[in-house]
Amino acid sequence: MQQRINKALYLWILVPSLACNNAPSSEQSILMSDTITEFENVSAQLDTIREQKLDYDTAYWIDIADFIPDIIHDIKYATNDNFTNKQIYDCPRCLLRKDSGKALKKAFETARIAGYGMKVFDCYRPAPYQQRLWDVMPDKRYVAPPAKGSMHSRGAAVDLTLIYSHNNEEVDMGTPYDYFGKRLIRHTEDCRIPLYNIANF
Repeated sequence: MQQRINKALYLWILVPSLACNNAPSSEQSILMSDTITEFENVSAQLDTIREQKLDYDTAYWIDIADFIPDIIHDIKYATNDNFTNKQIYDCPRCLLRKDSGKALKKAFETARIAGYGMKVFDCYRPAPYQQRLWDVMPDKRYVAPPAKGSMHSRGAAVDLTLIYSHNNEEVDMGTPYDYFGKRLIRHTEDCRIPLYNIANF
């Protein structure tokens, strides 16, 4: 890379000197052509780096869309299809702490062997979004107080469901997403939940 940069810098020295002559020699033309090519290559690489500049620290965070491309995203709080009936998030992204992301990938690979995929509904939740949820539902039974935060606030939790790999349809888990009734409790004695739903847990 340093050699290419040196060649690129040499171009800026070479061009003014050539401008003083009526025409560059064939040797100079070849040199300038090669140098321009090197300069363009370096510029292209720098453009790529700028385009790929991330807005999070990759030492601590993982973007699941890149880390597990086959996971389907349906970030509910980036739409009004949630219990608040309002859009809470500004964009539908799924970021997790590295350890959480790696654990999710391991679970995803295990599920895929059994013929399932995954759909994620919620991941890391920054503090301003936690506040927005609390403003709509200030009930700590359902939403963690912003001052305390939750596992979502720490990038250590993900809401998801299984899907069938062959058609991407959701596996029936007994209740829809954002359901706050007694049936959401794993050990509920609610007999209205079929046994096959309980087995899906």
